[in-house]
Amino acid sequence: MRHLPVSLLCLAVLASACDATSTIPTAPTPVTPRPPAPSPPPAVPRDAVAVDIGLGEVVRSRVTHDDPLCDPAWAHRCRYYRLTAPTSGLLNVAMTWNRQALDPYPLDVDVVDELGNTYFPSVGPGTQRNVWLSVAPGRRYVIGIWSFTSPPEEFELRSSIQPR
Repeated sequence: MRHLPVSLLCLAVLASACDATSTIPTAPTPVTPRPPAPSPPPAVPRDAVAVDIGLGEVVRSRVTHDDPLCDPAWAHRCRYYRLTAPTSGLLNVAMTWNRQALDPYPLDVDVVDELGNTYFPSVGPGTQRNVWLSVAPGRRYVIGIWSFTSPPEEFELRSSIQPR
């Protein structure tokens, strides 16, 4: 009997919370479809923004915020160079930097041939990356320098061909 006043109070509170004019839905509430996520911007064709360089030419530069995105899925910027092989052989593309800050790996390099094959560097300790690939005379190769840091790191790019 002692619980009766508490039970009546709870029942009164619950009854007052109910609205006699509310209706029970007879059909599901339609769900407004969510608009699709925007697609990333298309990648800038490397060849369209590549700067021509000659075999053996030493390029000293840096990737800037004005350079295109390397890939729409990443925030990294790239600078591109185009090299036409004068002879056949084994092409070496060497990219170096002189980093004094904490990031031991601020830059990367790759090379793409006319067929779209991508060649990646040998990775190891130190501030140099080398890409090796077989080349044919008259074929064009686009070298991409990827920057992972801000402010951008200065780099040096060199190329050479070893005859076969």
